[in-house]
Amino acid sequence: MTEGEAYVKMVVAYAKAMEANNEFAATLEKRLQDVPRFDELYEIKKVIRELKLGLKMAQDGERANAAQLAATEKLGNQAASLEARLRVVSNERKSALEQVSFLEAKVESSANKFSDDLRRATYDAKKTMVDSYLDLLVSLKEKW
Repeated sequence: MTEGEAYVKMVVAYAKAMEANNEFAATLEKRLQDVPRFDELYEIKKVIRELKLGLKMAQDGERANAAQLAATEKLGNQAASLEARLRVVSNERKSALEQVSFLEAKVESSANKFSDDLRRATYDAKKTMVDSYLDLLVSLKEKW
């Protein structure tokens, strides 16, 4: 190999190295363009913080809703229990009213029977008294 050929070979190798170096530099520049700037990163970070805060607030709201739902279910169960108790008490009241009506009828019947018995006893007593007076008058008439 002659000096000229060696020089040409070196220049070609140098040109290839420069081309590779230029490609590497272009790749790095492209990467740098793809990487967000500091102010863009700050805005992204700010958005992420806001989203995290919104998520936390949504989770807190969800927990509050779950607690409210549990309380509502408990109240629903209590309402169902109270409705059942109301039906029982209503049935007991209806039964008590029927008993009161029955007892009132029984009292009225007893009062009527007592009144009839009293009238009959009064009638019998008056009749006995009249008969006694009549006997007394008859006996007085016979003596006079």
